[in-house]
Amino acid sequence: MNIYIHEDFVKEKERRAKRLQTIGMVLIGISFLFSFSTLLGTATILIFLAYPFLLVGFPLWTMGRSAQRRLASSPRADNLLNAELKGLNNKYSLHHYVKYGDTWIHHLLITPSGLIVMQSSDAVGPVTCTGSDKGDTWKSPSNILDRMTGLKPPVGNVTTELNDSVAGVQEIVGKIGKPEVPVKGLVLFTRNPDVQVNGCSFQGIPMNEVRQSIRDLQQEMDDQREDQRDVSTLLTSDDRRKLNTFLAPETVKVAAEAVASRR
Repeated sequence: MNIYIHEDFVKEKERRAKRLQTIGMVLIGISFLFSFSTLLGTATILIFLAYPFLLVGFPLWTMGRSAQRRLASSPRADNLLNAELKGLNNKYSLHHYVKYGDTWIHHLLITPSGLIVMQSSDAVGPVTCTGSDKGDTWKSPSNILDRMTGLKPPVGNVTTELNDSVAGVQEIVGKIGKPEVPVKGLVLFTRNPDVQVNGCSFQGIPMNEVRQSIRDLQQEMDDQREDQRDVSTLLTSDDRRKLNTFLAPETVKVAAEAVASRR
């Protein structure tokens, strides 16, 4: 299996965590400055101004620090997924954290049958999803304290995020002249929680079930294809090569061009 990773996504998460922590520290500092000024006999109203800065700054600082700690200590989703899919042959390519327009595509598996877009989440279980006319509702047991400490990240609206990623990948396959190639979506939970999905747009699974789910999705794509000889819905080796070239990180493209020039 060919594996590509765009480190910009990870770096952006690290920068965001540092920004949150820095902003929080600045706001806490302003709060203490107001409080200290009151002790020196300055206008008493400053003590009332100190509280809003503290109430906003402390949670931001805590969330930033927790995010940094989680990034440093928790196994990354891309490494977990690489381990689960280890052994797939070179007809498969796995791209991590591709940015297309304003959308971050967490994980994209290119297979001969089609493409599988995967959205990863660190939410802990039990995780439930209920589908309705108004859309999917994902839930996991967490409160504001859990989120601030980083112990239980919220599940969020993974359906919306995955819909954006799938739409982006559909545009990408259109660019190589294969708009009819099937694109499937899958939600992965890295902490292997209990997941219950009822009538939702996408299947949600713990990471340790991803290999079997990918086999099932490939079989589903093959079954939906009426004519197995219709190459418009298949990804040939040339198609897969074009996709890998289009999606590869810039460092890989530059290295490939350098090798080609030496030849």
